[in-house]
Amino acid sequence: MAGGVYFGPQTRRADDALAFDSKTMNKPTRLFDFPRYQLATKPLDVMMTMPNSGNRVTYSTDQFVDEMDAVSRGLIALGMQAEDKVALISHNNRCEWNIMDHGIMQAGGIDV
Repeated sequence: MAGGVYFGPQTRRADDALAFDSKTMNKPTRLFDFPRYQLATKPLDVMMTMPNSGNRVTYSTDQFVDEMDAVSRGLIALGMQAEDKVALISHNNRCEWNIMDHGIMQAGGIDV
C-alpha cells in the first residue's frame, strides 16, 4: 500500500484501497488515477455523456469518481482479490462500461 491507494495484495479494506493521496494526484500514472486528478484540479459538470432511450445520461467528474469508488468497494466487499479477472460485457458504448473498467482496476482486478 503506497499512500492509501491500492497497489497490491497488502490490503483488502475498501476504504484503504480508495483513500485519496495528494502526492499520487500530482502525477497520475494509472488510468484510474485520471478521474480523481481531474476532480482535484479541474472538475467538469459534464465529464461523460451518452444517449439512452431518447434522453441523455450525463456524469460529472464528481459523480464518475463516486460511482467508480462504489464499484471498487462493492467488488472488494464481494471478495474480489488482487489480480482476479472480472468479465466486463456491455451493450453499445456506455458510460457505465468506463465506470466499471476504472472501478475494477482501482480495486486491483483485471477486466477481461
